[in-house]
Amino acid sequence: MPKKLFSAIALSLISLNIVAQELSKAYTPPEVVWTTQSANSSESMPCGGHDIGLNVWVENGELLVYMSQSGWFDENNTLLKAGRLRFTFADDPFSATNFRQVLSLADGSLSVCGADLRVRIWADVFTPTIYVQATGKKSRKISMSYESWRHHDRLVSKAECQQCSYKWVIPKECTTFADSICPLKNGLKFSHINREKTVFDFTVAREGLDSVRTKLYNPLGGRIMKGHLDCGNMHFIGTTDGKYASTDFRAWTYTTTDKQATISVSLSADMPDGSEHSTDLPPAKNAKQSARRSAQWWHAFWQRSYIALDEACTNDTARMVVRNYALMRYMIGCNAFGAWPTKFNGGLFTFDPVYIRSDMPFTPDYRRWGGGTMTAQNQRLVYWPAVRTADLDILRQQLDTYLRMLPNAMLRTRCYWGHTGASFTEQIENFGLPNPAENGKPRFGSDLGVERNAWLEYLWDTS
Repeated sequence: MPKKLFSAIALSLISLNIVAQELSKAYTPPEVVWTTQSANSSESMPCGGHDIGLNVWVENGELLVYMSQSGWFDENNTLLKAGRLRFTFADDPFSATNFRQVLSLADGSLSVCGADLRVRIWADVFTPTIYVQATGKKSRKISMSYESWRHHDRLVSKAECQQCSYKWVIPKECTTFADSICPLKNGLKFSHINREKTVFDFTVAREGLDSVRTKLYNPLGGRIMKGHLDCGNMHFIGTTDGKYASTDFRAWTYTTTDKQATISVSLSADMPDGSEHSTDLPPAKNAKQSARRSAQWWHAFWQRSYIALDEACTNDTARMVVRNYALMRYMIGCNAFGAWPTKFNGGLFTFDPVYIRSDMPFTPDYRRWGGGTMTAQNQRLVYWPAVRTADLDILRQQLDTYLRMLPNAMLRTRCYWGHTGASFTEQIENFGLPNPAENGKPRFGSDLGVERNAWLEYLWDTS
């Protein structure tokens, strides 16, 4: 290589590096600012971290939060939400004309301000813990309710069964079973522990794999999802029943009269043997430490990949592209430490479906195309960009999912075709077998490994 050309390239690389460093130091993702309250949960704002997703909105002066965590798969493979929080404040501080709801992508937090009150919400990046901190200039009555629509068993209708793995082969009396909810003086514990018999067993039998059932990886039987709500200076005052959107719920309410209130919610989702337990850092000593260390992580996250506009740019389309790129990457980052990948069909941020279609009056747990089911051709689109954006730590969760499913894909292949390969199909379950409805009903004397589905039986390209 000629020396002059080498020198020119070297100088160019040095210049690019200097520019990159300057941009890296200067780059701050755009904020999202709302100045009016929301009509309902369809106008909620995302927030999260670690493997937590929160939908946050203010409706009729009340602050509401849907809580979700990666891995909350029930017996039917529905991806459950962890519940809903509702905050009410005396003097209706959010009715003032200075109402502001701000998503600060730079530090991963969300703030709601009005009159003399500020509420800050975030999820700790290093542990699956949610913080809500309300601070005012004067003492006022503050009430917080934990609301659950799973306070009783619920039959899942045929129309509703898109949320789980049964889809159109739903058995009679398919049920979303009730959670265990136990109020404490200054807190609350809740859990959903799966029964041993689940849609996994139904799928294995339907697909002719009973002979190897005990050798197959099963992420559903006995699965434990739980949460602990620490209400700080609030105390329990009782329960009430109500209805939001199209779903009844029970509320466990806590209250205090003070200038400040901080609550935290710790969530977990794991198998009885602890096989999915993540390597979390020690819990933060307090909310201040959590906010600081989480903000540091988000600041570093934004320097990996971004699209920056010149400050003088006034092109609205360009600004929208930059904002949407940042928002999409933020919602992926909210599940950066999840054991399970961000779902293509809403991630951790779904809401009441009745606000999309009036003929879907289902619970907040509903989502189309399943909870534990992956439409692989869509799922891959969520994670391919991670290679380009240097988010290899986030890409890991998608790759790990296939590694967990690999033994089942190999056992399935050996049973059907007698060789040591591995078959991953489209419409695949989180345990590596085809979705039982999409797989179709096996025909007498036919190849059990061939899916009976006009859209899938000749499609073999998603592995």
